[in-house]
Amino acid sequence: MDFTPVLRSVYADSLDGIVVADADTVVLDCNPAYAQLTGYTRAELIGRRTNVIRSGLTAPAAFARMWHDLSHRASGSGRSLIAARTAQSGSPTSLSPGS
Repeated sequence: MDFTPVLRSVYADSLDGIVVADADTVVLDCNPAYAQLTGYTRAELIGRRTNVIRSGLTAPAAFARMWHDLSHRASGSGRSLIAARTAQSGSPTSLSPGS
């Protein structure tokens, strides 16, 4: 069975934000939920570094934990990150899975 269509649907329709970045943290793609959570469009995110969403409201230790997870598991969770544009608008949004 070819799972490609199923995986594409999961990626596109997930309520959790998903970002795909290269080793230099440049965004290669993101799903609609990630764009919505960050307040940026997909076109604005692609080609930019992942730290574009950094708001300054997240403790450096949270980023250290995330980068540790990414470097050891190739995956991570943004549960303590704040969407930059949303935070600037006065309504911070946690990028927690399932939020």
